[in-house]
Amino acid sequence: LKGNLQKVGEHGQNTSRTLKAMEEMLKDRSGGLVPMDLMVVISQDKDMLLEFEKETLGIYVSGHPLDEYEQLLKKNITRMSVDFMYQEEEGITRVSDGELVTVGGIVTDKRLVYTKKGEAMARFGIEDLTGVIKAIAFPSVYRKFNELIKDDSKVFVRGRAQVMEQKDGELIVETVSSIDDLPRKIWIKFADMAGYGLSESKLNGLLGETGKDEAVIYIENTKQMKKIKTNVDDSLIKSLNEMFGEENIRLV
Repeated sequence: LKGNLQKVGEHGQNTSRTLKAMEEMLKDRSGGLVPMDLMVVISQDKDMLLEFEKETLGIYVSGHPLDEYEQLLKKNITRMSVDFMYQEEEGITRVSDGELVTVGGIVTDKRLVYTKKGEAMARFGIEDLTGVIKAIAFPSVYRKFNELIKDDSKVFVRGRAQVMEQKDGELIVETVSSIDDLPRKIWIKFADMAGYGLSESKLNGLLGETGKDEAVIYIENTKQMKKIKTNVDDSLIKSLNEMFGEENIRLV
């Protein structure tokens, strides 16, 4: 409990510092006037706050866009960015040269490079919860997956690690898929059946009746479960978090 309270306190302090820094920056840009409504909207919209942090400060402070995907990522990746980092004390990287890996994250800093034949290839970063992996998509791969290799896309990337002496490893891309295309399961927890009964109609309205994903309604005191087909997207997750609290929603 003490650890959780500390995390909550740190999150609040980070958000407060971020908003203060943003407000000062906006004042500089606007000549000293910042609409109060703008700061209220930013502070209450998690996605907007994170986007604003990244754009203005260069880093995420109050959270990370992949926080809600953490369990999904753990189930589907074999390596993280930390595994590609050169460990000076040990003199190695954790990933091996030529190793076939699957990583997941957000596409960042994409730039196109052209071969002597004029074919486009891409260099980009894959940002996960521990850092950034440098990735290279050669022309044949880039032609096939260019719609997914765009800044801010959330993707799974499969390929082979390329490790050079005393340097961070890179990833030679073979395939790319959208994280959102993978069938997902979202758990919604209620303390008891009475609590679920009070929210059932609103919840059914949010979930609908069909989709490629699955919602699992879990009644904690009786350990009962009910499964409903739905489509899980950022909008649904946000609505569920707001309605029932992030502590009762889990994406896997």
